[in-house]
Amino acid sequence: MPLEDLLETIETLRGRIEAHGPALQGSEALTRYALIDPLLRCLGWDTHDPEQVFPEYPVRKGFFTGGKKFPDYALLGKRHRKTGNLLPVVIVEAKSLGTRLRDDVLDQTINYCLREKTRFAVATDGRLWEIYDTELGEQGDDDDIMRIVEFDLIEDIPADVCLKALALWQPSVVEGLVREGEAPVTAAAVPTETPDARAGSQGRRSEPSTRDQPAAESGWVPLDKLGNVSGTDPSALLLPSGRPEAMAKWVPLISRVAEWLVD
Repeated sequence: MPLEDLLETIETLRGRIEAHGPALQGSEALTRYALIDPLLRCLGWDTHDPEQVFPEYPVRKGFFTGGKKFPDYALLGKRHRKTGNLLPVVIVEAKSLGTRLRDDVLDQTINYCLREKTRFAVATDGRLWEIYDTELGEQGDDDDIMRIVEFDLIEDIPADVCLKALALWQPSVVEGLVREGEAPVTAAAVPTETPDARAGSQGRRSEPSTRDQPAAESGWVPLDKLGNVSGTDPSALLLPSGRPEAMAKWVPLISRVAEWLVD
C-alpha cells in the first residue's frame, strides 16, 4: 500500500464529506459505504471477505440486558488456539457523519471489547476516527488514558492523517501493533559524516546517532534511571522517534519498549 494511494483516498473522502455532508449526516449506512469502507480497504482490509472484516459481529450472549448487541465491524486476526476460529483484533463502531462519539458510543464500543477480550476499539463517524487501547485503563477510567490515536479527515493535514491512519494497517494490526506510522526519513534528514569522524570511528563500535535520541525535557526519566517504581504509575513514554505515547501502566510500557526494540 503506497502512501500515495492512501493520500489519494483521503483526499477523495474529504471531497465526499464536503459535497455530500447533509446526506451522510442522515444515514449511517451511506457513511459506512462512502467513507468508512473505502478507508478500511485502502488500509489492507478486504471488506468483502468475512475472514477479515465481519460486519454486525455477534458479541457473546449474557452481557447485554437490552439494546444493540452487534458491533458494526470486527476486524479479524489470529485464530483461537483451541477452536481455530478467527478472533476480533479491533472492534469498530460506526455512526453517521457528525454523530458525537464520546460518552455513549465510546462506552458501547469499549463494552464490546471487554466482553470479547478484544484489546483495541475504534469509534468513527467517517470523518473523525478515535482508536483506543483498552489495556491502558479500566472500565470507568478517563477515556483520555486509553485513547492512543485520533484524526480528523477535514481538520487535520492530509499527510498527518496518512500517518495516523496507518495505525489500522491490516498487517500490523493482526500482529497487535496498533500505532500511528513514522514520518519517512529523507536523505536530507540523515546527518553527514566528516572524513575526520570516519577516521576516528575505525576499529571501534559506532555510537548511536543523536538523531535517534529524544530531546531532554524536564519531567522525563531515562528507563535505566527509574529505580524502584513500586506504588507509582507512568503517564507517558517517549521513544527516540520523539512522539510521546500515553502509558497508564508499567506492563504496557515495557511491552511497547520491547516492540520498539524488535522493530
